Amino acid sequence: DEFLVIARSGRPQPGRPTARVGERLPNLPFLGPLHWAWAPEEEFTSWLSHGDMSPAQLEFFRQAVTTVRSRGYSVACVGKALERLQEPLLRMAETPHDIALRNQVRQLIGELSQDELQLLQVEAGQRYRVSHIAAAVFDPKGRIALEISLVGIRRRLSAADISDWSHRVRASALQVTREIKGRPPQSA
Repeated sequence: DEFLVIARSGRPQPGRPTARVGERLPNLPFLGPLHWAWAPEEEFTSWLSHGDMSPAQLEFFRQAVTTVRSRGYSVACVGKALERLQEPLLRMAETPHDIALRNQVRQLIGELSQDELQLLQVEAGQRYRVSHIAAAVFDPKGRIALEISLVGIRRRLSAADISDWSHRVRASALQVTREIKGRPPQSA
């Protein structure tokens, strides 16, 4: 019920939180659309129950997971609410049973814009402050084993940039899938 950081590359950026190898992050609904895009419906429904979400939020997450599955990658934007959430999330990784901190994180999650959760529409002519682009690595049973994420993007990305970078991340994930003798599901 958590995410584990197993590797990272690059230099930390001043003023930006960075994941550390060995760090554990809680498996809260907004963190995992990629991980649930190919999950059985009953597991996905169980995952959604981990958050106290409104019907509109639940519908958005269902739409986000469908979008991730159809395009084969996850992409979200940086915004003020996500920036406020970074530090408490990192603290939560260190003290996962701190109820007050968990409540603070849940409140901040409720303040995230939809684009901070998952960018559903990438429009030509727009530039985006992207928080991450991620693609799944699949195991031999076609389940997600891990993800490859591109984070710490400094400049605003155009739709063409997002397309190019997501293609590269997906290609890397597919290569790792092959190396571990994994098999992507039909829709990946």
